[in-house]
Amino acid sequence: MDIQTLLKRYLFFVLTICLLGIDGFAIPQNELDSLKHVHCNNVVSDSMAFRIEWKLAFNMTYADPDSGLLWSKTFYKHAQQKRDTSKILRVLHLLNVNFINLLEYDSALLTANKKYELADIMNDKKHLIDAWIDIGNVKREVGLLDSALIYYQTALDSALKLDNTRLIQRSLINLGEVSTQQGLYALAHEYYSKAEKRKLRGFFASVHKDYGDLYSLQEDYEKANFHYAKSIRYSRKSGRDNSLIRVFQAKGEMYEKMEQIDSSSFYYKSAIDLSLKINHKRNFAISLIHLGRVYRLRDVLDSSESSLKAAIEIMENRSMLNELPIAYKELGITYLQMNNIEKAKFNFLLSYELLKSTRDIALSQGILGYLVQIGELEANNEQQIHYLQELRIVEAQIFNKEQTRALAISQTERDFDLIRAEDGVLAQSKEIEYEQNLKSEQTKRNLATLVGFIVLIFAVLLGYGLRANRKKNKLLERQKLELEKTGAEKELLLKEIHHRVKNNLQVISSLLDLQTIRSSDENTTKQLLEGQSRVKSMALIHQKLYQQDQLGTVDFEDYLKSMASFIKSTFLIKGSSQININAKGCSLDIDRAIPLGLIINELLTNAFKYAQVDGQELKVDISIFTRKEEFIIKVSDNGLGINSENDMNEAKSLGMRLIKRLTKQLKGNISYKYDQGAKFELHFLQEA
Repeated sequence: MDIQTLLKRYLFFVLTICLLGIDGFAIPQNELDSLKHVHCNNVVSDSMAFRIEWKLAFNMTYADPDSGLLWSKTFYKHAQQKRDTSKILRVLHLLNVNFINLLEYDSALLTANKKYELADIMNDKKHLIDAWIDIGNVKREVGLLDSALIYYQTALDSALKLDNTRLIQRSLINLGEVSTQQGLYALAHEYYSKAEKRKLRGFFASVHKDYGDLYSLQEDYEKANFHYAKSIRYSRKSGRDNSLIRVFQAKGEMYEKMEQIDSSSFYYKSAIDLSLKINHKRNFAISLIHLGRVYRLRDVLDSSESSLKAAIEIMENRSMLNELPIAYKELGITYLQMNNIEKAKFNFLLSYELLKSTRDIALSQGILGYLVQIGELEANNEQQIHYLQELRIVEAQIFNKEQTRALAISQTERDFDLIRAEDGVLAQSKEIEYEQNLKSEQTKRNLATLVGFIVLIFAVLLGYGLRANRKKNKLLERQKLELEKTGAEKELLLKEIHHRVKNNLQVISSLLDLQTIRSSDENTTKQLLEGQSRVKSMALIHQKLYQQDQLGTVDFEDYLKSMASFIKSTFLIKGSSQININAKGCSLDIDRAIPLGLIINELLTNAFKYAQVDGQELKVDISIFTRKEEFIIKVSDNGLGINSENDMNEAKSLGMRLIKRLTKQLKGNISYKYDQGAKFELHFLQEA
């Protein structure tokens, strides 16, 4: 080997040492390119090549998933050849991250399980915890949030036993992110706060980005902006471009919600530029979706169309099944705004078909709403009714999911209150113990004197009194806690009863709906729809009761709006309709809310069935107010009405008979007159 070759190898060696830097810190792109060149020229030792492969695998994982996967696999093979178990365990984590970024979830789960088995064999507790977190990440990406929580909590418990700050912080951040996804904001804040207190600099960018997301969801944009700014600063310091892109996207979404379109566009374009720089296709495509939506808000529809098409092309090539439905939906909205109904419908249908596999019911609800709208524009009643029925099913699923989440939030808040109360009792106990020790020491110092003896006797007597008083206080506190617990249990039980009653009524409503679909007789169909409407009006009362904090009364204005919306969607009429409701501050107990709800349901149903005059918009006004000691309810429409009050009293229809009987149940009276439409007025006392 000549001197020139030796000198060349020496220079490459020095250059490589400089480029490798400190393990765990990001390296600029130009230095990464130099490392690739050194590795490909095969002018370094095997151990140095091994270090280069690790550095490239680590940095490319957080910059370009395709390259990250390639270098991680290279390093994995090399580590297997060297039988270096610790390095194999480390690179299995990188492989898991890359597979998740590339949406290859089966491979990601397989890698995480392989890491778990190897760590278990080696009794490596740190990597065992890492494996639990990796498995939790896969579960979270595929939407199994409850399963992910179990793995993250197991990881946190084990990390706390080891007192490993890095693993504790990773587990806390993941628990916070899942809690945010589930809408448990108070719990998420607790996790992020604990993670921040650990003060591990490598995670500062993630913690502050998560804080920003949490405050943005709660519409506290000032705090959200403060934490996003911190996250940007820490991301730039650590050279984590991928983290920086996600913060830019989050800030863009925040400004979009604030309707500051220029600022939103700036951050989405920044995310696109940085994604192009590091060749991160996934984030580039996601940012294009955001930008396409902003262009549409600005009414620049051609740019919106081109941005969304570019995003879809990338996503189709990379099988990004989670994001593709969103892209098709946004493109469908753009075409709808361009009045291109055919293309809009095509994209909405593509989105809806993909959503059947992802089970994103919230997004499905929006898509079905647009498909119903398109059916109306095309005057295709069959299609409109089909998608309207599917929309109802999805809305019911969303409602049940929201109720489950609401109960979980309520339970979580009670758990936190109990924990805080226990912490307070513990602190008080320690304080009392400290005071007793202090008094004991003081008494011992004064035992030699007569004054000390007197003080000792007084202290003993005082201590006895305090002890007796403390026992009483503890007994009272325990009784108070038991009463609060009993009250909370009764409240939860009452909510569960209302929930079950509502669910049973919903089942009846669904059965009537199915029977309506199967019925071929128009008269039978109308009667079934009326029956379904009555059942729905009662179910809504129970729904409103367990949704609110006050179980005794119902916010009747909110109830009427929900009922009016349901009737409007059930009884489809030709032309437009308008329902005006004015019942501010009206709250009723269940004994009066149900009969009054049924009365108004009947009057609204009659208005939609009979009141509309051809070519005229149907208008219905409902107002509820109090005068002296009675409630006054007025319901009027601009339709044909009943000829006279006598006709109303002599009416033999089920609806009118029901109205009169329910009025008697309320111990009230109802009157009717015709004045350019039907006018009903109901009076009953505020106190039954």
